[in-house]
Amino acid sequence: MATSQDLIELQKYSWRYLEVLQERDLLLADAIITVKNNLMSLAIEQKETRDQITRMADRIYHRFVELEDRVTNLEVEMTLHSWLLTLATYDYEEKFPPHFRLLKIIRDFFVIKPDQWNLVELKYLQKAVKEVGLDWKQTITINRFVNELIDEIEHLSFSAY
Repeated sequence: MATSQDLIELQKYSWRYLEVLQERDLLLADAIITVKNNLMSLAIEQKETRDQITRMADRIYHRFVELEDRVTNLEVEMTLHSWLLTLATYDYEEKFPPHFRLLKIIRDFFVIKPDQWNLVELKYLQKAVKEVGLDWKQTITINRFVNELIDEIEHLSFSAY
């Protein structure tokens, strides 16, 4: 398959050949039309080739975008795994009372994965809550949580927060 550059060179030589033939009055009108039609078909083939190359470039671009998204997701998942594996080194249990500890765990998780949580990632969050000594199966209302958090703040003093 000829490249675009080859087609362009062929067109240049054809046009030059036509000029030489016209100079010698050796070319009849129907032969000129035939050569012109052949050159036009080459131009059409060149356009089709360009269109195919453009489609191929678009497909490659979209595949690279998909790969980049997959790599980003893998990096986030690796960061979550690392965080879970090193959770004990953060000393959440020693530094924070239970309700504030829960908020701190959720905040740290949110920093790593701010949006579009899937079920597996929510399981990671559950594991983190369990690892820091909180009752992860306990059902709690927002009202109760806020009231108990306020009690913790009053008990430890506001400056600790």
